[in-house]
Formats: sequence, structure tokens, C-alpha cells
Amino acid sequence: MKLLTALGLALLVLSTMCTTAQEKRDSGRQRDKQSEEKGRRKEPSRDDARQAREPVRRVSPPATSDPVVPPPTDVQIRQRQNLIDQKRSGRQVTGDYRGIFEGVQQGLSSGNIGVFAEHFASQVFVNLRDGESGYYSANQAYYVLENYFRSRRVMSFDFTTIGESESNPYATGSAGLSFKGTREIAQVYVSLSRAGDRWVITQINIY
Repeated sequence: MKLLTALGLALLVLSTMCTTAQEKRDSGRQRDKQSEEKGRRKEPSRDDARQAREPVRRVSPPATSDPVVPPPTDVQIRQRQNLIDQKRSGRQVTGDYRGIFEGVQQGLSSGNIGVFAEHFASQVFVNLRDGESGYYSANQAYYVLENYFRSRRVMSFDFTTIGESESNPYATGSAGLSFKGTREIAQVYVSLSRAGDRWVITQINIY
């Protein structure tokens, strides 16, 4: 009986020792696995290492290609205000009278009256030094001026002053003429008026 009891205690102690050893082995494996996982997390990947070595690239904003628009001049401001006032008052005038003055300058410089004859009013006052003077129809004014410049050659001409006006803009300038071998200096004055929705030439003085 005593032998059986001693044998049972020996088996119990042996079983306890085996269980404890197994638990220690399992605990050791678990610690090794956790250490391995921590090592993997800490070890950087090749992509991370390459990105760390590459410098940071700064992206500049795209350059704008919009042209720099200059501010309007005083003349442009006045012209714009005149158009606004005309629209508010119910009057509409087409075309820029400066374009007519440019046509007159070009036509007189070349002796070609037809360049600006389309802008004659139904009645035009023409006053020419050593020439005709009076009110003429548009067709008569054309032939009077054409005949005048047939015997005179324009050496130089340029409008030097343009008078801004809502009703009667005008331009003046000096012209160098050659007449019968003699050089002459003449002053030119041209004024406009409104006729309906357009500007027309109402007066031409060469004196």
C-alpha cells in the first residue's frame, strides 16, 4: 500500500514537471515570435529608404501668359464717358471721329480727296487760300478740292491738334505745299458735326 502511494506521488510530481517545462517552451516561442515581429516593423523597406534619400521637389506654380494691359489714357477715358453719356441721352453715334481725321490727313497728304469724300456732309463749307470759298454740296466740295490739289503738291502734312467735343470736334495742322515751283506753308482746319448716327465733315479751311 505504501509502495502504491509513493508511486502515485512520483507520477504526480513527474507530470507537474513536464507541464511546467512545456509551458516554459511555449512561453519562449511566443517571446521569440513577438521579437521577430517587432524587428520586421522596425526594419525600413527599400522604397522608404529610397524616398528618404531623395530630395524634396518643390513644384512652382504655372506662369501666367496673360499680357499686361496698360491703363487707359485720359483721351480714352473721355471718349468712353462721351459714349456713355450719349447712350444715356438716347443718342447713338457710330464710328470714331479720329478715324475721319486720319482719313483726311492721308487724303490731303497724297492729294487723293476720295479717301475721305464719303464723310462729307450734305453741305460743306470750303475756304481755300487763293481758291474757292463758300458752301458746296458733297459732290461739289469733292471737285473743288480735287481741282485745288491738282495744281498743288503736298510736301508734308500732319494734324497737330485735335479738339475734343461732343458736338463739333475739330483738327488743325500745318501743310507744306509746292505751287508753281514755290514752297508754301498753309494752315488746315477741319471740323465735324453729327448727322443722325454718324460723324460728317462740315468745314474745311486751307489758309
